[in-house]
Amino acid sequence: MILEITSPMWIEIGNGVLETLYMTLVSTTIAYILGIPLGVILNITSPTGIKQNKVVYTILGFVINVLRSLPFVILAIWLIPFTRLV
Repeated sequence: MILEITSPMWIEIGNGVLETLYMTLVSTTIAYILGIPLGVILNITSPTGIKQNKVVYTILGFVINVLRSLPFVILAIWLIPFTRLV
């Protein structure tokens, strides 16, 4: 049996691929827009930076560390049902 390109299965696969690419590009763009300025500010205000500012560096470092751990927290919550099953 030969599958036609216009079959409903291929249309769904194509839609899934386009949705995946869209989600990836949007999240990457947001990460760059937020991440690059935050990284530059963190580097500039570091103790060895151009414009040293301990308060900004400490607060921004804390915020970045919290945001960095969010994917792991989401994964841990997502795995709770599997852990209970095991």
